[in-house]
Amino acid sequence: MIDVLHNLFIYNELNKFTNCSIRENKPLPIFYRLSSYFFTIWGLFVIIIHKTFRKYDNRFPWLAYGFLNFFHGFLIYINDVSNFGKKLYYLKILDRIVSFINLVLTWLVISFRAYLGFSTFPMFYINLHFILGIFTVYCKYRSTSALRKAGNNCDDYMFWHGLWHTYPLLGCVYTFIMFNNLEWKIIKSF
Repeated sequence: MIDVLHNLFIYNELNKFTNCSIRENKPLPIFYRLSSYFFTIWGLFVIIIHKTFRKYDNRFPWLAYGFLNFFHGFLIYINDVSNFGKKLYYLKILDRIVSFINLVLTWLVISFRAYLGFSTFPMFYINLHFILGIFTVYCKYRSTSALRKAGNNCDDYMFWHGLWHTYPLLGCVYTFIMFNNLEWKIIKSF
């Protein structure tokens, strides 16, 4: 079972793309390169307003979580962009460990703390958070599949892997809406 999950989400080989536009200044490569920093943006957001997060869940380590995400964005950029196509074993392992911890904390721990009554986040946002987590895990699966297929270009990989990185950015958007009670203002504007 663990081997099956590992093969769905982890690719240990060096990518086999014969042509990759990762450094080009076109929309997809730019999105891919910037997507690493979505974690840094989310981390900075959490650091700045960690006291507001504490109003909803005062036992979760929001400040440490914010710093984890802030530095994770830089680690992702170094691993996924600066060293794209290079096999840096220890850096890759570190990225995978931090990514796994971050995914478990961000998706499962925050969601289930609310589902089990340990936090007071509105259930609409927790459900949205959980569903977006499922979507981003699907994106990770698709990016790994694109790596396995390889071929002449890496556009599918950049698209899906960039979307895998959007979870924290989407979190910034709906958290900002939630903390500022903007839901009804947005709905009324339509």
